[in-house]
Amino acid sequence: MLLSALESVVLLLFTLVVVYRIRFRVARIMRKPTILFCLIFSIMFAFAVGVSTFNFGTLTRYKIPLMPFYALALVYAYQLSKSEQKPEVLEMTE
Repeated sequence: MLLSALESVVLLLFTLVVVYRIRFRVARIMRKPTILFCLIFSIMFAFAVGVSTFNFGTLTRYKIPLMPFYALALVYAYQLSKSEQKPEVLEMTE
């Protein structure tokens, strides 16, 4: 259970970092069909599993199919937000 809790905390922290980075660029990032599909699939699957499962121990096993899609959406959104930042201009001093 400790490893499952650690995995969830790491995923939560990464989610917060990504949400903080894309807070003003959500509309641009949501136009990407890959991210949109991964997020919609993850949310629908998580909702269906959460509503239909009453045993909390099995939720850890049932979330395995959605984790790659959710992680892919986070990584892809993070990379897009990173690539959309303006590069810093270095001033040449003599």
